[in-house]
Amino acid sequence: MSRPNLPLDIQLNILGYLLSMGEHEDSIEKSILATVSKPWQDAIERKLFRSLTVNLLDLKDFCVYTKDRTHLVKHILLELNLCKLDRGPTISRNCFQAATWILFGILSTWHNRDITLEIGILPCIERRDKCPKTNHIHPMGSVPRCRSPDTVFKEIFELPSEMLFGGVLAESEPAWHNKASSLLGRMDLGFQPSMECYIPSVKCISKLLIRRRYFPNISSLTLARIMLALPSLESVHIERWCYGDLLLDTLYDMKFRAFFRVPRSCKNISFYEESDTAYHRRVTRPRESQPNTTLRESLVEEAGHLENIAVSFSFDAVSFFTPPFTSDFKELKTLALTSPTMVSKEYGVVDDFLCATAKVAKGMPKLETLELWYFSSPSFMPPHPTPSCAGIFTYQRLDRYSSCISWKSTRSFKMSEETRESWKGVVDVEGAEFSVEHLDLDPDQLTSIGKLYPYLALRDRILHGITWTEA
Repeated sequence: MSRPNLPLDIQLNILGYLLSMGEHEDSIEKSILATVSKPWQDAIERKLFRSLTVNLLDLKDFCVYTKDRTHLVKHILLELNLCKLDRGPTISRNCFQAATWILFGILSTWHNRDITLEIGILPCIERRDKCPKTNHIHPMGSVPRCRSPDTVFKEIFELPSEMLFGGVLAESEPAWHNKASSLLGRMDLGFQPSMECYIPSVKCISKLLIRRRYFPNISSLTLARIMLALPSLESVHIERWCYGDLLLDTLYDMKFRAFFRVPRSCKNISFYEESDTAYHRRVTRPRESQPNTTLRESLVEEAGHLENIAVSFSFDAVSFFTPPFTSDFKELKTLALTSPTMVSKEYGVVDDFLCATAKVAKGMPKLETLELWYFSSPSFMPPHPTPSCAGIFTYQRLDRYSSCISWKSTRSFKMSEETRESWKGVVDVEGAEFSVEHLDLDPDQLTSIGKLYPYLALRDRILHGITWTEA
């Protein structure tokens, strides 16, 4: 029996409906739909191959699976599971090193451009019981491999319930620490230190992505080796969790200072360090905030070609605008940095900082948006719980002859006349229009960083879009 000859637009509408159902229904096998007709096959392949999730086992078939379809691939997520702690780190390192080497060997033969490489390390406590049993190579939709969102695991960082009812933190802390360590890992993951690791050069990767969804850290030395093998790398977006352990965080900072540098090919860099949880703020093991001077200095060294910078909670933005670290960012278009000064209650401190920043901004001729901000979520730690606090300053150049600044804060504050005049002068054009906006934020509504989403102009630079939905 011949198939009904429906118009192509109706066929594609039907296919679109089935694909939208398939995002949430495991019973709909997309690959079967591709057998209906050639137009359906083309549409299905564009959908399936646009974003792929692979692990070490998948790489045996990855080359065959993507043959003649590499032009459809825009995003690859290399996902690996950490082995259990009692088995030691050697197996995890070997798997990570092997997976990277094999994947880069395959990608080194590709001739297309502008692919995003995402690396995700899953903790040993996160099992993939919901993974497909057939294909390992799995298209990454809105919920790759049907994993639980990171919000499920972030409950581990919340204050233990016994603490809310008069318990002693010193008694609860060891068990709390063990749970958090099983999620974050007790050391960063890298290649075997005793092995020289040659990584094939890959020209098709233009963006490196690590999302906060993945809790364990990748070592800075390994990141440096990976980035060196990506000569076309233009964007680096890294979101990492601090350990909440003084020794581990200090070791990570030391390694970072020794190895990490912004690649010379890079135009866009986003770096976000997460430590805004009850676990990270616990009083028995305070995190000694050490500014990431390496990242700051590396940004200054590469000032000549960077176009977009967003660094959050890694160093105080005050130091970025203070000599000798100031530099002429001639190509810079957007800049987002954090500083606790933005929530300071000390008289004149905020205005002084904003005026100093305006002077530096005048040396950025292509600057379109600058955002200085800070956020701290509410703390319920007895005996002195504290509300959330936030402060956001945004400068935007609207066109050649107009600009605006805005201040959004959980405390009552108005920018001084000197501050306004300083920022008005950033657009050095006679008769330029200038506007000022103030907005008070309700601290009771700001329960997490995700609640700041509508107030940040550079939100998509600060955190990945999927991360915002989970924050």
